[in-house]
Amino acid sequence: MSEGFHSQTHQIAEGAETIESLRAKNEALQVQVVTLEAELVAERATKEDVLKKLDEAGLDLLTSLPLRRRFETSIAELFAHPLGPNEKLRTHLSERLALLFIDLDHFKDLNDRHGHPTGDRALHDVAHALKNGIRPTTDFIARWGGEEFVVILPDVSEVDAAARADVLRQSIANLDIKNDNGERIQVTATFGVAAMENDGSATLQELTKRADSALYVGKNKEGGRDCVVAVSSLRE
Repeated sequence: MSEGFHSQTHQIAEGAETIESLRAKNEALQVQVVTLEAELVAERATKEDVLKKLDEAGLDLLTSLPLRRRFETSIAELFAHPLGPNEKLRTHLSERLALLFIDLDHFKDLNDRHGHPTGDRALHDVAHALKNGIRPTTDFIARWGGEEFVVILPDVSEVDAAARADVLRQSIANLDIKNDNGERIQVTATFGVAAMENDGSATLQELTKRADSALYVGKNKEGGRDCVVAVSSLRE
């Protein structure tokens, strides 16, 4: 046989091997694609399950804190008394009760300037700082909504609550929160503080309203924000 025939036969054999190799690689790739798709479906299902469970538990996905509805339900259970707009709030666990209403300063500007991922990191880190700064067995913290948080301090006077609020305020101001460029951004918060004696003289809604009023003053007074304002100081 001629060398040309042998050469053609060899080339055909090499071509067949190449095609078979490509076919094998393609099949392996298809297996990888199917496996990856299955993993993505499983991951998506897992995330959906987590979101569903968090929602059912009344917990916030971003901060892992109770949401407002969970807060109201838990406080109702804590005081063994249903909450309503005209219901009196009574507790058998403490003689006094303080509430901190917390709002991050200039949060919309932070989101607009640095982006929502940075805003989410700020909310997460602030929530973590607040949670670490309260008594784990007695105090209760929740994400009220947006950039607002609320903390219940049983058996704490308004003076002591304001002092604790200032410690929390400083811990927030000291957080090392960075934007997507790795630059540290300053995050601060304003606190409104209200307290009541255990005499059934106020509802939770009234207590929250008082703290919110104090917060409003802190936000709008000259040189305000990044401060703590107690209801009692408004009467002076």
